Amino acid sequence: MKVSSSAALSAAFAALALSVAPVQAQDLPKTQLKVVGSISSLAPYKDFEVPFWTKTLNEKSKGAITAEIKGFNEMGLKGPEVLRLMSSGALEIGATVLAYLASDDPTNEAIDIAGLLTDFDTARKATDASKAMYTKLFQKFGVKLLGVGTYPAQVFYCNAEIKGLADIKGKKVRAAGRSQSELVQALGGTPVTMAFGEVVPALQNKTVDCGITGTLSGNLAKWNEVSTHLVALPVSWGQIAYAVNMKSFAKLDKRVQSLIETEVKGLEKAIWDAASYHTEQGYACNAGSDECKIGTKGKLKVTQPSAADMAMLKKIVTETMIPKWAARCSADCVADFNQTIGKTVGVVARKARPEGGAGARRCSAPWRRPTGSGCARSGPAARCCSRRRSPCRWTSSRGRSSRCLSVAGASSPNTPSPSAARGPSPSRCCAGPTCGSMRCTSSCPRRPARCSTSSRWSRWGCSSPTSRASWDVLATSWSLSAKSNSALKVPIWIPQSLWVAGLVLFLVTLLLLLTRWACCSRATGAA
Repeated sequence: MKVSSSAALSAAFAALALSVAPVQAQDLPKTQLKVVGSISSLAPYKDFEVPFWTKTLNEKSKGAITAEIKGFNEMGLKGPEVLRLMSSGALEIGATVLAYLASDDPTNEAIDIAGLLTDFDTARKATDASKAMYTKLFQKFGVKLLGVGTYPAQVFYCNAEIKGLADIKGKKVRAAGRSQSELVQALGGTPVTMAFGEVVPALQNKTVDCGITGTLSGNLAKWNEVSTHLVALPVSWGQIAYAVNMKSFAKLDKRVQSLIETEVKGLEKAIWDAASYHTEQGYACNAGSDECKIGTKGKLKVTQPSAADMAMLKKIVTETMIPKWAARCSADCVADFNQTIGKTVGVVARKARPEGGAGARRCSAPWRRPTGSGCARSGPAARCCSRRRSPCRWTSSRGRSSRCLSVAGASSPNTPSPSAARGPSPSRCCAGPTCGSMRCTSSCPRRPARCSTSSRWSRWGCSSPTSRASWDVLATSWSLSAKSNSALKVPIWIPQSLWVAGLVLFLVTLLLLLTRWACCSRATGAA
């Protein structure tokens, strides 16, 4: 009898819960959401984002929440603008690839440093760990992070025999973004930037030898028809951030906020589970396996990574990829990385010391001599020592270096001695290994100029027809009233006029530099 009473009581509570839930959902205020989703042609948007915002939330709220959604590409956006538009309040809810936002803050590319996450489980754990870092970062922009999804693994497709990563050396590889380009360079290849839709003809015509994209997306885009090999080693993923403007979110009813935050977790899980499945389907379909259920069966040779490949990639990531990223990021950013992603993956990022030792510092402005230094070259690409008694070295971004005498008159292997220079002379020129390192100065020793007159004037000769051609293009666009192929329908002459103005400015600047060089050459000859 007790068992019967207990069962009846449980049934009563269950019935009460079922009767209360609809009332609570029906009590939610009518809410209309405007959402900008990720790329509309790909699976995360079509299969998950659209159903979530338009159906799942509507059903969970008993019709109280409705939403309109469009992919950012359908709105004429390219992706990097999404965070800034959410920050300004122009967008309420948005989604975009985190790595696209690297220009806003280098922290955004931390989770997708090329070569760092080489398997699905590690990528998922590292992404979960990174949420605290990105939550704090997005708050600086007035944006609240809701969740993070992902695309399938990004791998190498090649139209040449590839037995391992070492064979990328000497190949031209289509890469998307700075991090992938840096990885290709570290492997000895040449990164090439081109639109996704241009890759198939480029692979077919041997314009490029390889390309990096998703295992399944490459198959669906018919990369398998113009490629012969695929390296089954993920070098990137493409995590998607889902976020909302904080002020817009604060205006929503607390129960609506709670419902969205709860249900987004389900969206995240569904997208990550699908990414795992799509990654494996990409391998199966490109290899022509009977396990292929989504894509088209290909005949690619799927190369499995060897122990040597994994060791090579790990060395590149720790010695090249992470240090380059850390140099772009702040000290706080690097510390956050080490506490989240780094701890999960087992790597440590460090800020490199500036060249020239503890006393080195970056020069503040081009051609400006720092206090206590005898630099003949300075600027954003140079680091100058501040020690008065040591020769001053500048190192350009291209790795070339030169030395000139310090204020104290100390000589260096690359410069004449003070006696040979016969003391400083007004208007003398100090020339380094490149034309760009030459300047007129009153403290540099005399050195023979190594600049070619023909090469300087040839730049002017090549630039003038280009400017003329650009003006013709602008005039044509103006006469035809041409407009952009986007929702905004921007008149084409507006961006083209900026292009023409830039070319004209370049010509004027080049002419001034040529005039300055001529002045320097006469001064050197007179000396």
